[in-house]
Amino acid sequence: EKSYYTIRDIIKIDFSGKINLNIMELKKDLRIFREKIFINGFVKRSYDFLITIKNLPDIFEVNYLWGTIYQGILEYSKALTHYEKAYQQAVTGKEIIISTIEMSWILLQINNVEKAKIIIDELDPEQMNENLKISYYDRKAIILDALGHSLSAIEIVEEFIPTIIEKNDIGLFYRLGSLYNNLAYIYSNLKMIEQAEINYKKAKNIWERIHYYRSLPTIYNNIGDIALRKGDIAIALKYFEQSHKLCLRIDQKRGLALSYLNFGEAYIKKGEFENNVRGIAVANPHKLLLMSYNS
Repeated sequence: EKSYYTIRDIIKIDFSGKINLNIMELKKDLRIFREKIFINGFVKRSYDFLITIKNLPDIFEVNYLWGTIYQGILEYSKALTHYEKAYQQAVTGKEIIISTIEMSWILLQINNVEKAKIIIDELDPEQMNENLKISYYDRKAIILDALGHSLSAIEIVEEFIPTIIEKNDIGLFYRLGSLYNNLAYIYSNLKMIEQAEINYKKAKNIWERIHYYRSLPTIYNNIGDIALRKGDIAIALKYFEQSHKLCLRIDQKRGLALSYLNFGEAYIKKGEFENNVRGIAVANPHKLLLMSYNS
């Protein structure tokens, strides 16, 4: 967390008008700031900070940063607009790749899956470094799954994983965790519970090791859901509680709402409510929280 606030203070100084900063140094600071937001999950507080800066330049790094923030607060239309701007402003091959990958993800979220596949298919993984390859196969698999090609999605990921050369790189590890998480999600949809659990736990171990707070609530909820499906209610509640605590810490409302919903389902399955009416009374406020967040 300390590193997040350090770079945020640097960004504030960069745009204070009190120093003469060349554009390359400014771009570097913006890239670091985005990475710290991504790792720590401080999306809302970063939004609140950035809207106070009135002289942000219209450059790739700024639009890519705004895309990340709007994606994090689930304002997908605005996220897509900024990623599209970033794509148009891209100068390097890497900038084209990363903006395309993020656009494909947003298109998937707004159910424009066919277009998501079209733009992800325009990329050539042989032109990517290790980190970008992981993101590419991660996105391609989840898009294939959304199109009903779940087995093909699993196949390309399972064939890719053994080729990954791990190195001491946080960027590689949070991407690798996402790859395992989405692979587990596909297995879970196919009711291949053991494979799902194995891959969810691989993602958890990776993200815990690098303190990737942004997505740890998701993985705790996912593992808890698997435990609930297996009838391990005590284990499920443990993971839902972990998600709940972390969501409170980083102010992640969607994860918090899902944790509450999962709590309600777990306690109902545990038999602690005398009838359905009592169960609904507990679950309904959690649904209202989720609805109010999505509105």
